[in-house]
Amino acid sequence: VAWSVLAVVQPSLVARANRMTHRKLGWTMMILAVAMGVNGLWITMAAISAGRMAPANIFMMINILTVAGFLGLIVAALGFRRKMAWHSRFMTSATILLTGPAWARILPMDLLGPAGLIVISACVLALSAWGMFHDRRAHGRVHPAWWWGASVATLIGPLAPPLAFIPDFADWAARI
Repeated sequence: VAWSVLAVVQPSLVARANRMTHRKLGWTMMILAVAMGVNGLWITMAAISAGRMAPANIFMMINILTVAGFLGLIVAALGFRRKMAWHSRFMTSATILLTGPAWARILPMDLLGPAGLIVISACVLALSAWGMFHDRRAHGRVHPAWWWGASVATLIGPLAPPLAFIPDFADWAARI
């Protein structure tokens, strides 16, 4: 919830030219991002050990890749903090990536079966596409940062299953 609130507050601060507060909250968001990543993986392992998520190896790999993608986009945003167009789109892409688990709770995953991963990816990418559409209408082109963010989101779904079945990883996930 804190991330969602800050994701709205931060652009508002920039719009009001309150860059000092934006910077201070930005460092808070960096700490929060790391805490969210650690907590997300801890909760994933707790859910697997409680038997609530199966297959464990795929669920674990999707969450590892999502956390890695989220943190990677946050690091990219930090690296481009002096280039507002890049920075804001990387931050938005990272936040969009966090919607994957929400889509998994909203959608009828039991009915979707294996196609559920594809549908979740499509929903996440639809949000990135909306940002691209907005850029195209407002600026006449799609900013390259959107393509990076969408690429990260696109790769999670297809990469997770093959990586999840690497024998050592699958054994580790089964032991959780």
